[in-house]
Amino acid sequence: MTSKISFFKLCRENMKRRMWLLVLTILTYFISMPLAMMIMLQNEADNRNRVSGYIEIFSDFFGMGFHSILAAGFAILCAVAGFAWLFSKKKVDMYHSMPVRREKLFAAVYLNGILVWLVPYLVSILICLPMIGSHVRISGEMASTAVITIGINILFFVFFYNLMLAAVMLTGNMINCLITGGVLFAYAVALRGLLEVYLSYFMATWYSDADILGEVKFFSPIMSMAYFADNFTKWQNHMLVYVTGGAFALYLLQCLVLAVIAGVIALILYKKRPSEAAGKSIAFEKILNIYRIMLVIPLSLGSGIFFSALVDGGTPQNIMTAWMIFGLIFGLVLSHGFIEVLFQMDIKAMFSYKRQLLATGVVVFLVAFSFKGDWYGIGRYMPQEEKVESMAITAGTDYIYYNNFETDGYLSGETYILTNMELTDTKTAYELAKLGMECTGSKAIYNIQGEGPYICYAVRYRLKSGKEITRRYWLPEKTAWPYIEQLYTQQEFKDGIMGAFWENASAATELTVMDMNYDEQALGRQWIAEFMEIYRREYESLTAEQILKGTTVAEVSYEIREYEEADSSGHVIARLGNGCIYSACTETLQFLKEHGIDTSSMTQEFDPEKVTRIELRSCSEEGDAMLRGEVTEDWGTMVIIEDRNEIEKLLPYLVSDLTRYNGFKDYDDNFDVYVVYESGAESEYEEKYQNSRYMRLKKGAPIGELKFDIMED
Repeated sequence: MTSKISFFKLCRENMKRRMWLLVLTILTYFISMPLAMMIMLQNEADNRNRVSGYIEIFSDFFGMGFHSILAAGFAILCAVAGFAWLFSKKKVDMYHSMPVRREKLFAAVYLNGILVWLVPYLVSILICLPMIGSHVRISGEMASTAVITIGINILFFVFFYNLMLAAVMLTGNMINCLITGGVLFAYAVALRGLLEVYLSYFMATWYSDADILGEVKFFSPIMSMAYFADNFTKWQNHMLVYVTGGAFALYLLQCLVLAVIAGVIALILYKKRPSEAAGKSIAFEKILNIYRIMLVIPLSLGSGIFFSALVDGGTPQNIMTAWMIFGLIFGLVLSHGFIEVLFQMDIKAMFSYKRQLLATGVVVFLVAFSFKGDWYGIGRYMPQEEKVESMAITAGTDYIYYNNFETDGYLSGETYILTNMELTDTKTAYELAKLGMECTGSKAIYNIQGEGPYICYAVRYRLKSGKEITRRYWLPEKTAWPYIEQLYTQQEFKDGIMGAFWENASAATELTVMDMNYDEQALGRQWIAEFMEIYRREYESLTAEQILKGTTVAEVSYEIREYEEADSSGHVIARLGNGCIYSACTETLQFLKEHGIDTSSMTQEFDPEKVTRIELRSCSEEGDAMLRGEVTEDWGTMVIIEDRNEIEKLLPYLVSDLTRYNGFKDYDDNFDVYVVYESGAESEYEEKYQNSRYMRLKKGAPIGELKFDIMED
């Protein structure tokens, strides 16, 4: 039948039926934008630094944040509300009896769903811009960031909207529509996360450095938006450059293409959707089996790993396996039954499709045990030495931290080493990695066995093909030590640990040294370059013995600031820290002393006459047994040692907490130690918390020979 209703009249009539949604959108955006901005501007009026406050308000309203989340929420609401009539048989009959082609009806409802959100959003923006513009000059950079962010919000609205429409077309009632929408939005990331959990749990060699957000950003609008928001802070000062760059432009184009594909799929599903689907659980019976299998398998696997992980790691492996099997069966039956009840709306349908349940169970068990048994050889994989171009290894390393606010962001010490260390002479590192692989192999983390204490280290192989592979290994300390000693003779190894510290030192504007009392002292800016030269020369001459088994007596940190004429304090571009000064760095310590730094607290030695007491607290049942002579129900016993003779017995066994735990310190992890010393404090609080030093206890301390008082609760 030829339609005699114009498209615009169809849109107008449809808009009348969803006037409530338009009113809700207008009210929401009036409160969250113009009204909220008026309140924030008023609150900022009396602030001395109000210009920066106004700029921050601008960023809050025209950046990625609350309004982006609001746009996503309205996209889902508009999609469901616009086509909710598909869930009612009477309304479906009414709409489909109109002399209008389905495509035309879809287009009218579809367009209205976008306009209901878009018009209030844009009007609110047009009201807010002159409001903020009357208080602060909107620069070209600010304006371009706002325009781009508004465009991004519209793009993601369409992406969310179209995908939710696909969920509406697939289902016949509101409950299943919302569940299906959740599956479409989260399925890819949940599946990728489950894979990462299985790899990490069952394979001790697996190094979890995957950029899951980056990998699945195109599989869900939630992930696409999260990816953009995650990078927004880094990009916002140069937004126009990034958006017009090839990589980011391609990212936006891919999001747009996926949004269009989701919309086309929704249209096709609508055209093929039978009118009789209204009120049913699913609109297309043929996809129910696929849908069920797609949900039951990951839910069952997740249940298996959940119950296995609940058991303590020291539990025998066969017990942990039994719990995993229970979890797999429990998850299989529960998820299958729940889905059947949900889609058939009948509790009796819980155990229907028994053959499919059994077949799915076989698949679930095969997948779970293939990871547990490492059937794919992932845990045992190691590239051939001749294919390796360079390596990075963290065995026996103290970590610096590196935070570049302009480019890289925060990099942990391990991440920095794996990213920047390039050992071209790979013989020693490869042999150490091979030993670690042979020791660790396909074992799970909870099943690492061997003699003596272990070290854990990460290895990154850079292959000649350009591929990078990262693994984590465990190895007994005594086995690893000779190779680590050899690594410390390689300049590339030391540069990989401290490279960023040296490379950025010439730009340092503020440098502080923290002593063993955690007091920080600033070195004069004019001495920084000379200090860093001496520190670097001395560090590079140290042996593994001096670094890893010596004492860390101080830490060096510095900032790089950029100064502008209007801002005398400048703003921080980068911050680097945890540069360890070891007791063997005599020239470095002497230089600090000669240039105004008090080094009296940069020594391992204590003056017994100044120590007033030592507080010793157990951190385990074994520690409790050593202090009390028996294991107590709740460990955590604390003792006070105040006798001068007893203090002198224990002092040689104390190690500075600044000394990093790198696997080669003989720490006794059963105890925490506080040394309190005289300092003329006016109160007991100051004496305890401002004039005390947190220490570590060496193994072999004569705890059983000491006389002390036990502090009872």
